[in-house]
Amino acid sequence: MWKNHRGITLLGAGLLLLLAAGAWLLWGPRTVVFVLNGEEVPFRASARRVETLVAQAGLVLQPEDRVSPAPGQIVPYGEALVIDQAVWVQFYEDGILQSEFRSASRRPLELLAAGQILTNAADEVYWQGTALALDGELPRAPFYIFEIRRAASVTIEVDGESITLLTTAPTVAEALAQAGVSLAPHDRVSAPLDGKPADSPRITVSRAQAVTIIADGVETSAWVTARSVGGALSEAGVLLAGLDFTQPPAEADLPGDGRIEVVRVRETVLLEQTFLPYSRQLQPDPELPLDQRKVLTPGQTGIEVALTRVTYLNGEETERAAEAAWTASEPQDEIVGYGQQVNLSTVDTEYGPLEYYRSVTMYATSYHPCAFSDGCHNTTRGGCALEKGVVAVSGAWYPYMVGQQVYIPGYGRAVVCDSGGGIPGRYWIDLGYSDDDYVGWYHWVSVYFLTPVPETILWILP
Repeated sequence: MWKNHRGITLLGAGLLLLLAAGAWLLWGPRTVVFVLNGEEVPFRASARRVETLVAQAGLVLQPEDRVSPAPGQIVPYGEALVIDQAVWVQFYEDGILQSEFRSASRRPLELLAAGQILTNAADEVYWQGTALALDGELPRAPFYIFEIRRAASVTIEVDGESITLLTTAPTVAEALAQAGVSLAPHDRVSAPLDGKPADSPRITVSRAQAVTIIADGVETSAWVTARSVGGALSEAGVLLAGLDFTQPPAEADLPGDGRIEVVRVRETVLLEQTFLPYSRQLQPDPELPLDQRKVLTPGQTGIEVALTRVTYLNGEETERAAEAAWTASEPQDEIVGYGQQVNLSTVDTEYGPLEYYRSVTMYATSYHPCAFSDGCHNTTRGGCALEKGVVAVSGAWYPYMVGQQVYIPGYGRAVVCDSGGGIPGRYWIDLGYSDDDYVGWYHWVSVYFLTPVPETILWILP
């Protein structure tokens, strides 16, 4: 019995030792491979449950972390505990934060879904300056910051052609480059080059052309994008005023050589006055002494105005045209009264006092029968013998004065019995002599017309 009991006891002890060894093998310390964020980290631990192993490793799990096997499970012998820690993820659009969260995923499509970011097929997602393949996988990083570039439809008009493209270029300049449109230094773009294509769905590129403008005596070079002469001048800051014109015309296309001449037009209006003379009218005045005159109504000169337009091209007169003429004021005749009042006076003479009704200052000459170029004439126009005491007056006076008695100081009494041609512009009297007593006269004298007063008086002496 003892032997048997001892054997049984030894057998039980062996079994216990065997079980202890097995337990030690199963539950004793061992090396566990952690795959932490893609890196293998050997770790010696006695625990087998995931959360216990994580705690023994000094790690704190976050809800977004990925753990395989899952927490609450036992890590099978020979397998690794894989932990992918979540990192911060940010999505920006036009510099504005759209979504921010933690995730352990490295796939762009999953991250977009997690951030509730919707994209179109043409949109692009950039990470570290590079457009991503959304169905790919990102390398591990401590955080992920993404930029979403929305595709915009842009129509570019250049050189008469239109190009339409979907672009995620952040600036107009990059969109133009993407479309293969190169810019020269003076070309003009309808949208700001640093602006967003989405803000300028239609972009016009105007190619610059060199022009030479001759204006105001100065030749100026400029780069313009306009295609008409007038537009080029406007871009160059050269203004047309009034009647100014250009060669070629402003509405014409730019010339091949780019030369434009501005012709400055200036017009002036001249007002020229011409004075219109007035006439003189004689009017009898019974209260005015004979041979005197008095202005009853002053004369007034009229004015005629002529308008002349003078045109200057680039400072030189090229045309002068009379456009209108009118009478600004009519001339007003002068009314002159001539005397008809006969007053009798006397003059002391060698014959004694003589009564006269008219005294006229006249230029005296003298003549005698043989003084004529065609021979000697002894008889006057009035039938008198030509001798001293016979005088001649002008033909205009003669019909009114023939037979009148006159007195000339230094000559004596005489009768008007002849006429002659007279001296233009002078009152004239020709003193008669015979050939034997002729005396030459060439000076002014006073001629007194003696009474009786004739019935017909020459009121105005011509």
